[in-house]
Amino acid sequence: MTYRLIAFAVAAASAAAMLYVGLYQSRAVTHLWCPLFAGGCEAVADAPFARPFGIPDGYIGAGLYAVILVLVLLAPGGQWVLRCSPSPSWRRWRTFSVSATWSISAASASIA
Repeated sequence: MTYRLIAFAVAAASAAAMLYVGLYQSRAVTHLWCPLFAGGCEAVADAPFARPFGIPDGYIGAGLYAVILVLVLLAPGGQWVLRCSPSPSWRRWRTFSVSATWSISAASASIA
């Protein structure tokens, strides 16, 4: 099984799950199936922060996973996965990007 197939399968399953949540948030589905947390999933999906800019975040998530699916399909063969150890400069950029992502996420959560 190739890495591309795994990435495609995970992104497709995630897009389907987010689409399901979006359908619940727009009331096309009456009940959100949540086997582990009982009614907790519905409480989170119905929370005011689950509609940034008035759009159900399930649809936003499904759209982002669809973008990932397209990128996985369009990626040139074999070059989208690093097969050797990353260089030190790559490690610095990876650390920076993870830190920046967490900082932006924390800032947006504090604004909302």
